[in-house]
Amino acid sequence: ADSLDLPFLCADVTPRALRVPEGAAAVHENGVRGVARVVVGVDSLAESVERYRALLGTEPEADGRTFVLSGSQVSLEQVYRRQGLPEIELCAASPAKCGPLPVRLAHGAAITIVAC
Repeated sequence: ADSLDLPFLCADVTPRALRVPEGAAAVHENGVRGVARVVVGVDSLAESVERYRALLGTEPEADGRTFVLSGSQVSLEQVYRRQGLPEIELCAASPAKCGPLPVRLAHGAAITIVAC
């Protein structure tokens, strides 16, 4: 069976400065500075938790469905529609910039800017 709940993960060995903008290029007008949380829709929560445990080599948080990767959360959510990525929360330093992005600008994705 297809396992659409697992992400594509890539470990890059190049220096971070070659992959991630620095200085003024790292500042966006919306204030976003990283990913706070990604919610992945899954068909079977129990099966997906086991796959993520094996993939990441770590245990979920106390809720039994959230994994932490480099300070960002990956939460698994049981859905009764297609599997995939129903929600992303981006981290911004300023609460004034927080809130959902218009769906038309997010190409249909549920993207919200949160303070962190």
